[in-house]
Amino acid sequence: MAIPKIRREVKDDEEYRPGTSALYKALAKVRAPQTEIDWRIDIYASKAPALLHFGYEVDWQKAIAYGRREQFVDPLSGRVVNWENPPGWAKDEYLCICAILEHVSRRCRFLLACKMVIGPEKPTCIASLYSNKEDIALRKPRLEMVLRQIREAFDIDDATTPAWWWDYLECGPRYRSEVAAYNPRMSVTNK
Repeated sequence: MAIPKIRREVKDDEEYRPGTSALYKALAKVRAPQTEIDWRIDIYASKAPALLHFGYEVDWQKAIAYGRREQFVDPLSGRVVNWENPPGWAKDEYLCICAILEHVSRRCRFLLACKMVIGPEKPTCIASLYSNKEDIALRKPRLEMVLRQIREAFDIDDATTPAWWWDYLECGPRYRSEVAAYNPRMSVTNK
């Protein structure tokens, strides 16, 4: 009888294909956005602390709608973007959201970052105000003003609360949290 082995490292990234694989879905389930950071995620006591970003998910189509509404100027050409025939960067979801977020940042006079995080079905972009590894504290009126401007820019419902999202690049499929609850269950194979 073969002894089942626990697979500790997946060599084939196809098993982690976002949106289709059971492993990505398990990862997204245990590393779902949180309204408050779990006290067990301690960046000072951990050897490999998790990186979480605070903000709102940004939908690509809503970012484009913002660009149309605001007569967004192409940072490369200096002309208003023709969204019917957009420049190359506007056809890439991440680059487009980053460029639009830069515009929103100037409007609210607060540096917002475009971060790729673990989304429910696939990695997704968020408008991040800060991360759990940054020592930033905003007074409540300022925080509310920045959050309101993000909601208005991307047509986010007022009832939607910002959340702490797991960074996809640092805390994606290969990352193992020191808090077992944030690791997807490992599969058992008979090889």
